[in-house]
Amino acid sequence: MFPDVLQGLQAFADLPALAQLPFVAIFAGLVGSFLNVCIWRIPRGESIVFPRSHCPNCNHVLEVPDLVPVLSYVCLRGRCRHCRTPFSPRYMLVELVLILIWSTALLWFGFSWAFAAVALTGVAAIGGTGIALMTRSLRRSSGGFTFISILLAMTLFAIFIGPFLDVLRTGWMGAVKNREYLIAFNLARERLEELRVMPVRAVRGDWEVYVHGRRLTDNIFLDEFGPLAKLGQNEKHFYENFSDVLTERTQFPESVQEKFARAYKRYYGREYQLYPAAYSGFARVTRVKEITDPSTPGITLQQITVRVTINTKLTKNRTIEVSGILSDRGL
Repeated sequence: MFPDVLQGLQAFADLPALAQLPFVAIFAGLVGSFLNVCIWRIPRGESIVFPRSHCPNCNHVLEVPDLVPVLSYVCLRGRCRHCRTPFSPRYMLVELVLILIWSTALLWFGFSWAFAAVALTGVAAIGGTGIALMTRSLRRSSGGFTFISILLAMTLFAIFIGPFLDVLRTGWMGAVKNREYLIAFNLARERLEELRVMPVRAVRGDWEVYVHGRRLTDNIFLDEFGPLAKLGQNEKHFYENFSDVLTERTQFPESVQEKFARAYKRYYGREYQLYPAAYSGFARVTRVKEITDPSTPGITLQQITVRVTINTKLTKNRTIEVSGILSDRGL
């Protein structure tokens, strides 16, 4: 059962954020509804499980039409459906605020651990503040939250919870960016390590491997049209737009992908393996240039430059370059 849950969460995480949003908003509203139960019952020493939710005035058990988060309160104008007793606006506000927090966190962070941290922090903050204010109201023999109580709750949130969420957001963004730069550096180093074991005269850049080979048919874009054809016609355009970091989401059309895989195997001597989906925001190209050094006559030198571009939700069009010089004596 647990593996099925993990598989379901992974499938949900792969959906676009806008497709995830309705489900997250509904679930946040349900959690907010449960928080309202906790806020009302815990200060009174009542069970949060039994009995079922009911009107505190007429004791009528609430049914589905009474329990839809936010909508029920709006449609019933904040009153009991049976005795017409007005309910505190707290019920709708708790649900609405939690929906806004979860929805904003989802759109900002995506369905990630950072989203989960913000969501749980929101639940704890609203639940804890609500229970504290309800306890205070009961001690003063008040029927609910006063205007001063609401202002106090907003002040507490602004002073303590707001800065915490901001620190969490910036800290998480910094950690993710550092991770992305580390991935980019490892991609560049991976390519240098692959080339350093080759004979120096056999080292080629991506343009020579996939387009400008010994035969015309070595061009993997030979039979293509439009943007793909342009990759095989202009070297400058090729190095600005080509990448050999391919995933299920970013791989070439089938006809080009097959040619790419054959060219890769012919040059590197092994089958090409697609990268995980997390690498879809990275692009890598390799240039090789033969250079001469008057101080070392008779020795072949190849300058290898690997450029990795990062283009993700948090890091836009950032590039790192790693270079090395390969000679008959090594890199």
